[in-house]
Amino acid sequence: MQPDTALSLIDVGVDYVTCTAPRDDQGERLNEVALSLMQEQQGLGYDSRLWKGQGYHGKAAGGVQVGLRYDGYIVRLSSTAAASHYRQVLTHARNVSRIDLQITAYDSSHLADRAHIAYYLVDDAPRRGGRPPSASLRINNHGGQTLYVGSRQSDVYGRFYDKGIESKAAPAGWFWRQEIEAKRKVARTLATDLLTEQSPADRIARTVVAFFAARGIPGPPHGSCRDALNLVADRAADLGGRSDHQRRLRWLQTAVAPSVRKMVNCGGREAVLSALGLGGQ
Repeated sequence: MQPDTALSLIDVGVDYVTCTAPRDDQGERLNEVALSLMQEQQGLGYDSRLWKGQGYHGKAAGGVQVGLRYDGYIVRLSSTAAASHYRQVLTHARNVSRIDLQITAYDSSHLADRAHIAYYLVDDAPRRGGRPPSASLRINNHGGQTLYVGSRQSDVYGRFYDKGIESKAAPAGWFWRQEIEAKRKVARTLATDLLTEQSPADRIARTVVAFFAARGIPGPPHGSCRDALNLVADRAADLGGRSDHQRRLRWLQTAVAPSVRKMVNCGGREAVLSALGLGGQ
């Protein structure tokens, strides 16, 4: 399948990983790495909170979750934490039950209906066992589209969505993400390959593009220009996510500041400062 030349690759990486290790020296090392990453997340402004799931109990901060149960440790990384630190946790993991790989592209055509069009491309894709690959489309009434490809219960599941809208960083159609969610044996194989590959980003890009191409959906040209992001840097400065501290500042700026300015303009500056506990400062 020919690549879509309107798409320029701007990001490649691991977006999510879940791994475990038994309660032995290996598990202790995995736990130590995770706790160190959690402290790093707190230093970036994320709050620490209690976390539990699948019988594990532990803590989480930002994109890091770590838990303990009777038989071992679990660590989950997501978003930028997964992209930056997946190798550190995979090195000490005994088992990898899930790993998500993603490629993100800038769309020079600004095609807001790209996922909708891809939905029909899947229907026209070569049949497997006499049936087309399964797909479902979600269209958000506030903008943005997401195409789900395959069964969520299968070993590999795909998502194709408007990343600019999802991250509130750009108008509809500017950035598109193709992402696969691999589980069980496929996840373990990919994790092993990423640890041994000399160019893991290249392996990730090839794996994601191949998954969608096999289902009739073209991806960006391999090795396409990363400089495309500079064209819209002011509209997409944060394609990842905001820390808790950043979200609070954003909330203060958009939800609180307008009301405070009105009260101050009405001559209530001292009353406002007193109500906020800032009187005399």
